[in-house]
Amino acid sequence: MYTIGGTYYLLHELRNKITMAEINGKKLFLDGYIYLRSHSRNGRVYWDCQKVWQKECKGRAVTNDPQEGEPVIVHKGPAESPHQHAPNQEEVRAAALTQNLKWKAAANPGQPPAQILRTELSQVGPDVLSQLPECEALAKAMRRERRRNLPTNLRSLLQH
Repeated sequence: MYTIGGTYYLLHELRNKITMAEINGKKLFLDGYIYLRSHSRNGRVYWDCQKVWQKECKGRAVTNDPQEGEPVIVHKGPAESPHQHAPNQEEVRAAALTQNLKWKAAANPGQPPAQILRTELSQVGPDVLSQLPECEALAKAMRRERRRNLPTNLRSLLQH
């Protein structure tokens, strides 16, 4: 298990299959599927496939509720709760990259979003690039993330 920027990674065995689970904020990436946090109860977190709200899928997952540095344990995953669509590794990588771009923008406030995008996107393959939002939308999300991390009194000054 290793941790990067508040993200928990763990190689674990799920029904004799090695897989990787990643909790990235309120999203769980597991076996090519993206899950959104639904609720938690009794030390477990319940996740819905991102396509549940569009009524396109009924896939769900259940994990433990890990604290910083603790492993992610998947109690129920795609094998136990099948999806109505195929997994999409490129979409998962694009979602993780988007979150990482936001974190880099917040960690490096002096670096323009366009420069971060140029640096990071130059290392990405066309399959993942096709799943990303437009560059201007990414830059806007990066600026929003920076504002979110500003101290409260500085935010009020910037709004006037």
